[in-house]
Amino acid sequence: MNIFLKKFSFYTSFSRNRQFLNLFRGAFWSVLGNVFYQGLNFITFIIIARYLGKTAFGEFGIINNTFLMFGEFSGIGLGLTATKYIAEFRYNDKENTGKIIGLTLTFTFILGLIFSLIVYNFPEFISDKILNAPHLKYLLKISSSLILINALIGVLNGIFSGFEAFKEISLINASRGVLNLIFMITGVYTFHTVGLLIGYLFVSVITLLLSVILLNNIKKRENLTIFFFNFFKLFTTVFKFSFPAFLSSVVVVISMWLANIIIVNLPNGYSELGQLNAALQFRGILMFLPAIILQVLLPVMVNSLMHQADEKDNSLLLYAQSLTVFLVLPIGCILIFLSDFIPYIYGESFIGSGPLFIGIVWSVMIMSLGMCIGTYIQAKGKMWIGFAINFSYSLMLVVITWLTSPFIGSKSIAFGSAISYFVATIWLFHYLSPELPSKMSKRIYISLFFSFILVGFSLLLSPLLKLILLMPFSLLTLYLSINFFIDSKVKLRLSRSFSLVLKKFKLNFSLINLLN
Repeated sequence: MNIFLKKFSFYTSFSRNRQFLNLFRGAFWSVLGNVFYQGLNFITFIIIARYLGKTAFGEFGIINNTFLMFGEFSGIGLGLTATKYIAEFRYNDKENTGKIIGLTLTFTFILGLIFSLIVYNFPEFISDKILNAPHLKYLLKISSSLILINALIGVLNGIFSGFEAFKEISLINASRGVLNLIFMITGVYTFHTVGLLIGYLFVSVITLLLSVILLNNIKKRENLTIFFFNFFKLFTTVFKFSFPAFLSSVVVVISMWLANIIIVNLPNGYSELGQLNAALQFRGILMFLPAIILQVLLPVMVNSLMHQADEKDNSLLLYAQSLTVFLVLPIGCILIFLSDFIPYIYGESFIGSGPLFIGIVWSVMIMSLGMCIGTYIQAKGKMWIGFAINFSYSLMLVVITWLTSPFIGSKSIAFGSAISYFVATIWLFHYLSPELPSKMSKRIYISLFFSFILVGFSLLLSPLLKLILLMPFSLLTLYLSINFFIDSKVKLRLSRSFSLVLKKFKLNFSLINLLN
């Protein structure tokens, strides 16, 4: 069937735009998987937050962030490394592809095991001295293996992205969402926070097993041999990319962890952190589609940069950036104007945290404006630039949180993150402007300024006025996004691309019916 369909001239009309088709194809499967994963996770954590309340939900959040930080140390940027080099080698160098897989998995396993054992054997130091919560040492001990398991899952996802196996990734994500809903909720209702972490651990183990099965299938499909020892010739090449990639990601995770530590050491600190964790769930909603674009964009962009004749042809970057802005700003506006009502779904203890939700949404809006440039930096291998940007963001976040948290609590993290992203994004676009498409930086600066005005105005309004003005401001944001914040050529190309995709599905459906 596939061979027959490929003979049609319809497919040849796409050959000049293969990178855009790969972007759409990957995004299509990622959307399907992430709809289930993000949607079910959203429901799961609402139920958990309502059951646990602010304080216990905050304790779960700090434990999760602690394991996330140690997981970054274990992964040392190897997931991103695997994506880049597999996308680069997979078609022309099967041997090095197998060595990249072996290298990334071996080092992740060794480091993940080391950090898991450290937390298992010395939980008192973390719980007593750092988290100011001695009763959490047993929870840290129980779930210490999550460091190793989630580090391996992260690297395997990087490997799958390098092969552009987005359909398979979406199936694993959908399965994980279903399992989270079942086992985490069952665990929290049965054994409170202990049961929640046991359920989380069980789901992580199942996800790792599914990922290993997928890796074996890819190995057979691609006719690969994975080298778990004979990869040292690649070590220097990979280390030049992996080390700054590790530093770039770990400084952000450490800064967020330190900011959380500052909050939990305040009076009612875990209650404040519980509100922050609830607000961060909406970060996932706003980042849903942009995160899919980001996941798909790196391997596609690596292949595009390898084969394009003109090094200044950044049409794929322009395309992805404009699409991200078009998606994020209108949805962000809606969430900002509903910020006073959203906390009600988490229960009475979360009511009144509207400004916190505004800060989180604003930070995601700003981060999304520059996220595709981050992928461009990764594809070009300019990881030290990425580290410099992330380090400046991280330093500003910790300083702002430390200075303002005694007065505004967890809102210091939300607005501190937004302000830090704001400054870092301006610096990033100013530095890279000679390499970027024409007028791209100017449109981003206008978008940043608009987001600043939007947030400042919303903070002055009462909840009722926000509800009344929700529709007018959402339509205004959509209008400005279409006409001023994205490139005019991208608007035309988007409309044509969606039209061609619809025609493709109609043609395939007609041919299948005809053959049947």
